[in-house]
Amino acid sequence: MTDYSYGIVPVRVTQDTISYLLIQHLQGHWGFPKGHAEPKETAEQSATRELIEETGVTEFVICGADPFIEKYEFEQGGRIMKKTVTYYLARILSDDITIQEDEIRNYKFADYDTAHSLITFNEGKNLLKEVHGYIQGNEERGEFGA
Repeated sequence: MTDYSYGIVPVRVTQDTISYLLIQHLQGHWGFPKGHAEPKETAEQSATRELIEETGVTEFVICGADPFIEKYEFEQGGRIMKKTVTYYLARILSDDITIQEDEIRNYKFADYDTAHSLITFNEGKNLLKEVHGYIQGNEERGEFGA
């Protein structure tokens, strides 16, 4: 069985830094905001709703990148589950964060190296690396300029 989720990789860009907004789930692991779709939502609608619910961030712009896909397997109830998470890249325009306390323990803005060390799972680290490479390769287009 495959489980699908949708999320956002939130990026804050200033004149000389790129920071990633990470969340720490109640279970303790660090990653990016994500969750399941509600009925009749598109993937992008689900992802943006999850960002808003989990972080309170309402000022953001979805960037023109194709979605980034994360795939992994986990065990649930004695069965192996396949997970596919579709992430959109978004530039957040505000530092005003209000975490969803019933799902999120903490949050942190982190540069690439700090984010890489904080993210718990290898799939998340690989996602970060892919997104960071995309941003560095597209800075000259102005999409990520301060």
